[in-house]
Amino acid sequence: MAGAVGLSFATMALVHPARPEPSPGEWLALDDNVRGRLSTSMSRATDITLLATALFPVGVGIGHGFDTPSANATLFYGEVLTANLLVNTVVKYTVPRLRPYNYCVPPATAYVDSQGVDACLSFYSGHASTAFAAAVGGSYLFTAAHPDSAMNPWLWGIESALATATAVGRIRAGKHFYSDVAVGLVVGSAIGVGIPLLEGVHRSPSATEMAFAGGGVLLGGFGALVAPFHDDAPAPLAAARFRFDVLPSFTQRTVGLSAIGTF
Repeated sequence: MAGAVGLSFATMALVHPARPEPSPGEWLALDDNVRGRLSTSMSRATDITLLATALFPVGVGIGHGFDTPSANATLFYGEVLTANLLVNTVVKYTVPRLRPYNYCVPPATAYVDSQGVDACLSFYSGHASTAFAAAVGGSYLFTAAHPDSAMNPWLWGIESALATATAVGRIRAGKHFYSDVAVGLVVGSAIGVGIPLLEGVHRSPSATEMAFAGGGVLLGGFGALVAPFHDDAPAPLAAARFRFDVLPSFTQRTVGLSAIGTF
């Protein structure tokens, strides 16, 4: 854990990525729709949801009393978070990519300058990878430590909701593209499962826990999509060939989501 943290900070201090030139289009056509977005209030909200995602499993563990299973789960959980930090830091500093807010019209020059090198560290989303490493790893470890706890389904559900809200919120904030968040989700989840398995923790989540996790994903994603946060850049620059917005949809009998735009 100490080595992972040390290497992460050494990378930040010693590697100085060159700012890439603005590109005419993104890696995926879907990403073009995000160019020009900026919501500083949403960005701050994702900082809060990320912190909650990371701390909630520890709080659940403390609630069971600091016994040997909880102590082991906490240690392994620390390994999950620090391993995720190292992998994400190395990739960010070796594969620089401009964040979506760099393409604001008119340019958000003052904000971009205030972010320094972070303005070109879009790939891949550290918030998304950390949130899902915490959600998957924390839920897996702390439910394995106390397999009969009535809190286990709620832990999976709440963690999934917080992690999904964090990931979706980073897109709404103009901090990341869809591809950044997708890669962060996959890498974070893989680390969240991989580290416990390497440490010999084996437990298959119950169907109820998985149902709560699925419900948490839907709830967290929907909440992040419809949350009324201010957009600092209301006119995003996007490629006309593929752009859309996801909006809440209501009828007399149903509630859902609608994707509206040019496909």
